[in-house]
Order: sequence, then structure tokens, then C-alpha cells
Amino acid sequence: MLKARQTIGRRCVGWLVSIVAMMTSVAVSGEDLVISDHAIVNTGHHIYMRACAVCHGRDADGNGPYAKMLVAPPPALTTLSKANGGRFPFERIMEIVSGNELMPAHGARDMPVWGQEFSGEAESLGMDARTLARGRLLEVMAYLEFVQEK
Repeated sequence: MLKARQTIGRRCVGWLVSIVAMMTSVAVSGEDLVISDHAIVNTGHHIYMRACAVCHGRDADGNGPYAKMLVAPPPALTTLSKANGGRFPFERIMEIVSGNELMPAHGARDMPVWGQEFSGEAESLGMDARTLARGRLLEVMAYLEFVQEK
């Protein structure tokens, strides 16, 4: 079983709360909108299972059912912090997941451009595409940060 971090980086949660607040059009009668770290990680887990687990594995270990079909094997996502001196490389991973960072040394990009994929979902929900895509990406990032091995 993976050793999970008990807290999420404040930067990721802060960005996500801002995005969710922009997306939320529900008036809260005099009460503050409270979004827990657990809820964000849980939503990120559901998105991960739907969008990422097929290649990166249910446990984010790089051993998903499609992994053997890819030219470049998908990396284990639980050791990102360990490989980065104990700090989760939020910006770099966000660029890769969103599709903004190309990795020419790896050849063709096998991984879908999730920023575009999530933008398509927004149209069907009648929401702003950039806002929804950014929110979905941040939820996945919160989950990935949570599952880092110590």
C-alpha cells in the first residue's frame, strides 16, 4: 500500500479553491464556502481513475493495463517527490499533464492532452472551458501530491 501524504501543498489547494469559487454560482446564505482537502483529493482520485489509471495504474505505480502497449512505459507517479529532492514538482507535472510541456526525447506524445480533454467536458456542462479544465487538472494534481511516497 502506498504511503500517502497527510496534507496537500497549500499552493495547490489555494489555486483549486479559487477555481472552484469561480465555477460555483450557488449563493451560500451568509456562510463561507468550505472545501476540505479530503474532498479535493477524493475528486482528484475519481478523475485519475477515469483518465490516468489505464496507463499509470490504479496505484499510480506505472503498471496500468495499457502500459505494455506504449512505446515509452508510463512512469510511476508515486515517486515524483522522492525524485525531486522530497518536494512535489507541481509546476513541471502540471505542464506535462495539461499538455503544455512536450518531451521530444520521448518521441511521440502517447499521453492525451488532458487540458483539451477537460475543455471538451465543459461544453457539455455549459461552463467556461478554461476554468473547468484548470479545476480538473488541479484536482488531479492534488491527488498526485497526496499519493507521494515518503
